[in-house]
Amino acid sequence: MIIMPMSFGTGTATANVTNVSVVCPAVFHPINVSVVGVLGANGAMQLQDNGGDNLMTPKNGDYTFATPIAHGSPYDVNQFVAPGTQAEGCIVWGFSGIALSTPVNPLPVVDCGHNDWTWMAGSNLTDQFGSAQPAPTVPPAPPPACPPVSTFSPGGSNYSATWTDNSGNLWLLTGDVFSSTTPPPSNLPGFFNELWEFTGTANYGGSCGNVWKLVRPPNPPTGPTPTGRWGAITWTDPGAGNLWLFGGQDGGLAFLNDLWEYNIATNTWTYHVGGGNQPGVYGTQGTASASNLPGGRWGASARRDASGNVWLFGGFGCDSTGPGCSNLLLNDLWKYSGGQWTWVSGAKTGNQAGTYGTQGTAAAGNVPPG
Repeated sequence: MIIMPMSFGTGTATANVTNVSVVCPAVFHPINVSVVGVLGANGAMQLQDNGGDNLMTPKNGDYTFATPIAHGSPYDVNQFVAPGTQAEGCIVWGFSGIALSTPVNPLPVVDCGHNDWTWMAGSNLTDQFGSAQPAPTVPPAPPPACPPVSTFSPGGSNYSATWTDNSGNLWLLTGDVFSSTTPPPSNLPGFFNELWEFTGTANYGGSCGNVWKLVRPPNPPTGPTPTGRWGAITWTDPGAGNLWLFGGQDGGLAFLNDLWEYNIATNTWTYHVGGGNQPGVYGTQGTASASNLPGGRWGASARRDASGNVWLFGGFGCDSTGPGCSNLLLNDLWKYSGGQWTWVSGAKTGNQAGTYGTQGTAAAGNVPPG
C-alpha cells in the first residue's frame, strides 16, 4: 500500500485535528507483451486485451497496452488481427492471468513462428493428483468465472487411451492414474477409469475456453462402462464421430479384447463384444467374419486409414491358443471394417520371428516380428 498525505499542517494540537487527509491511490500494472516470429516490419497484426484495448504490433519486439490493469484484476490477451505476412498462425503464450505484479506473471508472448510446443494445461511436476470440477448439484452450479483460467486437470497417467473427436476436441480415458476424485480413494495410482475432455483446441491463440473437464457418467447409470485399463487402442468414427476403444490390460492383469463405443452427445458407452484373457478367433485369413476377434492384448498399435478402416498390429497378450491367455508378443495384422474383423497377415501364434525379405522391396510374405 502507498500512503500519501494530500494536505497537512504543523503545530501543537489544542483540540481535535480535522484538517489532515490520507489518500491511498489505486495500484495499476502495465500489460506488456513480447512479439516474436513475425516476418517483416510492416505487418497488420493487432492484439487485444480484455476484449477492448487494441494494440498494433507490426513487427517483432516488446509492446505495452495503453490501458494498465488495476492490481488484482484479470487480463486476457488475444490476437485480434493476423500479421498478414505469413501463412502460419500465431500462438499467444501466457495469455491470461491476474495482474499482481509488474511485469505481470505470466507475461504474454505472441509467437508467430511454427513447430513450437506449447504447455497448454496440467502440472509441470511428476506423480501429481488431478483436480476435477465438483460433481453436479441440483440446480447445476454456475461454471467458474473466466478469467482466471481453469486449473482442472487429470492426474499423472500411464498408457492412457486418447482420441481427437470430429470437432477437434481432445479426449482422455486415464490409464494407471493418480486419481482426480476428492478425496482420492488411494494415495497410489490405480485404474480409476476417468474420462476427460479438453476443449478449445480450435483456438490455439489462447483463450479461457482451453480447459479440461471431467466427464462424469450419468446418474443414475444408463448402462455398462469399460473397466479401467491401460495400453488400449482407440479410434474416432469419421461419420458419427463416436469414440471407439479396444483391449488393453485391466487392474486384475487380464488382457482385454472387449470392444466399446462412446457416444459423445448422449454420454453413453455401448459394449459390442469381447472380454478378458480370451484367445483370438482368426477365421480364414483375408476373410471378414462377425465371429472373428483379435485376442486380448496390451500395447498394440492401430491406425485408421482414409477410408475409415481400422488396422491393428501386434501387442503383448493372447494368440489363438487357449483356453486362457499365452502372454506372448504378437505380430498379427487385423482390419476392422463394417463391424467385422479380418485377419490380414502375421501368425496366429506368438513370439514369431520376422520375415524381412529383400531390403527396400515389398513382398506378400514379408511381416514384422512380434
